[in-house]
Amino acid sequence: MKKEIGSTGMDRRTFIKLSSGSVLAISANWFLPRTSWGKEEEILLGGLCEMTGFVSPMGTEQAQGVELAVEMYNQSGGVLGKKIRLLMEDTESKKEVGLARARRLVERHKATFLTGIIFSSISMAVQDYIREKKVLFVNSGSGNDELVEPPYCTRYFFKSMGSQKASTLGVREPAKRIGPKWYLLADNYSWGKLSVEYAKRSLKLARADIEIVGEDYPNPGEANYAPFITKIMAAKPDGLFIATFGTGWLRTVKQAREMGLKCLIHHSFWSYADALAAGDVVLGMTTVPPFLPNDPTVPRASVFAEAFKKKHGRYPGYAAAAGFNGVECIMEAVKVAGTTDVEAIIDTMANMKYKNSIVAPEIYFRKADHLLISGIYTVEVIRDPKFTYGFKVLHYDPNPTIYLKPEGQTGCEQFMNK
Repeated sequence: MKKEIGSTGMDRRTFIKLSSGSVLAISANWFLPRTSWGKEEEILLGGLCEMTGFVSPMGTEQAQGVELAVEMYNQSGGVLGKKIRLLMEDTESKKEVGLARARRLVERHKATFLTGIIFSSISMAVQDYIREKKVLFVNSGSGNDELVEPPYCTRYFFKSMGSQKASTLGVREPAKRIGPKWYLLADNYSWGKLSVEYAKRSLKLARADIEIVGEDYPNPGEANYAPFITKIMAAKPDGLFIATFGTGWLRTVKQAREMGLKCLIHHSFWSYADALAAGDVVLGMTTVPPFLPNDPTVPRASVFAEAFKKKHGRYPGYAAAAGFNGVECIMEAVKVAGTTDVEAIIDTMANMKYKNSIVAPEIYFRKADHLLISGIYTVEVIRDPKFTYGFKVLHYDPNPTIYLKPEGQTGCEQFMNK
């Protein structure tokens, strides 16, 4: 499925507020009048999102964030005077389909850059391909740190979602506040197992008397979590750590509360759309939101949230913000580099600090593995009159890098050469 994106009627004042300020100030290109575009003036951006399949709630929202970013750049005169043409493809939540769609974007449509993808196995397949073709790919949805570890790391790949290992540090704060017994439930593949491995480490950092009373690995997108929840309830934990995504996010939390589980629930990340579908069972749980729409340290976050709501009739979750941020990471580097040459853009991104993004006051990619570094919040979910569900901030870690290998010791060095 290919979709070509045009422009919408966002008012200019909203756009200027949202325009990203990277390491440089906002360039004059933001204020250029509308231009008559020719094909030679286009930047071709390929979007790969899971718009069908069990990850589709997040994948569709990610695609909407990508589209909004492209529309905003085009309404301001494009980038370097060139219009961005977005060609969106549906991976169908399948590895083989995602790879085929990436090939089509690069070989048939001559896409200069690729972005998107939530499912890490799809990303891994695309990463092997783009290394061969020397095409820049910014993954804007996967948490799995394996993407920036050998053999998947490559010069041509950037991961604009933060470290999943780092996000498990969020469980420390609730662990300090309740008893020591914890149960862990995660998707049965590398992301879920990585989450559990590092959640255990984080729990032990919080308190010495941690006791793991059980762990289980249902298949991704499991329809019925009742057998697992029954085991959890029998173990009588003080806290339940969950790392499930797609339809699993909603089902684990909702079914656990409907079956009468009373302990604290901590999910490894926050999914706003799934929380709305789950209802008030999410109140009181703790989590790590990759994006806060009312973040007081990031004024553009709320402006983005209102612009998204104006376009789609609802506030965005993390997937929309991640999709938007992935486009900004590419296009702000294009502006700073002053060219669309892929090698020059890669060098720029690896040496650039992004100021005033929509996800944090400052973000950057590590040169060693192209992993995004950003602070993390630990929050308790509370009722909010504006967003339905909001956050009480329990802790903020501005530099969550304790689990990362030092630069020069990542094993990715051999993959970072031209």
